[in-house]
Amino acid sequence: MAEPILQSCTLTPAEQRSRHRLLRETLLPQVRRTIRVGNRLQLELEQSDTNRELLEEFIAFERNCCDFLSYLLTDNGTHLTLTIQAPSESGDVIDTFHRLVEDARQ
Repeated sequence: MAEPILQSCTLTPAEQRSRHRLLRETLLPQVRRTIRVGNRLQLELEQSDTNRELLEEFIAFERNCCDFLSYLLTDNGTHLTLTIQAPSESGDVIDTFHRLVEDARQ
């Protein structure tokens, strides 16, 4: 049986640190609530044009370096929800990002 191909971010460690720093300064302070279920993480932000732009920029960037993740942005009129889903073998990526979000909210 073939070994599964491990999927991971294509950024170098230095690029990841830079990206995390930028996210801590821009997007992550806007997160009001997180919901973690298995390999899925949901981020809720207040609905605003600025937050929508931050989320759309985030999704566009992340699709280039973490194309194995799926991203879904929804708007219920009062808040925006970004759902990030990882394949089962890449749950550690969701773990890392969840810690990054929670650390930025403290």
